[in-house]
Amino acid sequence: MNPADLSLSLSLSLSPPWQLARLRRPPCTCTSPPPEQLAFPDHDLTLTCLASGFYPGFVRARWTMDGQEAERRMVTESVPEPGGTDGSYSWSGYLTLTAAQWHAHTRFSCELQHESSTEPVVGTFDRSSCPLS
Repeated sequence: MNPADLSLSLSLSLSPPWQLARLRRPPCTCTSPPPEQLAFPDHDLTLTCLASGFYPGFVRARWTMDGQEAERRMVTESVPEPGGTDGSYSWSGYLTLTAAQWHAHTRFSCELQHESSTEPVVGTFDRSSCPLS
């Protein structure tokens, strides 16, 4: 993951009716399946994508496997929730994979689109970095 994707960029914009809104790009991390899931190679696995510290509270998410978009039935995501002391939001998304899908692909990415940026924020997990894969 590019370290620049982990930083927050702050900008100001004027929103009707003349309110000042802070746009903050969400940092994004993609984490591996828990070790107990990896210990059973014939069971489903779950990848987790977390974003926090962004405002306003709407993000669009897209999961890819080796660059190909994952089917929606494989994806679960939360509604962005306020929780930061500064009024920022948090979000989590999950990609559930069969063992066959896990072994058929090497790169899994969570792409978040937020109005603070024209480019998506991307969190990537490479299966080769997982010691039990």
